[in-house]
Amino acid sequence: MIKRARRCATGWVVLLLILSVGWSQGDGERSHHRAAAIPNSAHEICPLLVGERVPSVTLKTVDGRPFDLSAAIARKPTVLIFYRGGW
Repeated sequence: MIKRARRCATGWVVLLLILSVGWSQGDGERSHHRAAAIPNSAHEICPLLVGERVPSVTLKTVDGRPFDLSAAIARKPTVLIFYRGGW
């Protein structure tokens, strides 16, 4: 009876270990793909300078509707701030 319980517990530990390794590998791949688009140094960044125009782009809102950035900022002076997030 004790051997059977020990084998069962060992099986659960092995299963959890396999699942956690697989999960961490998958999470690492996703974060690697996200990080690939982030510049490695400040010298690689090409921000818009004062007076330059924002490129014409259509974004998606949180609920999936299109948002024309150029039309939105054409109406009035705008300060546009992008927060880098991983959520």
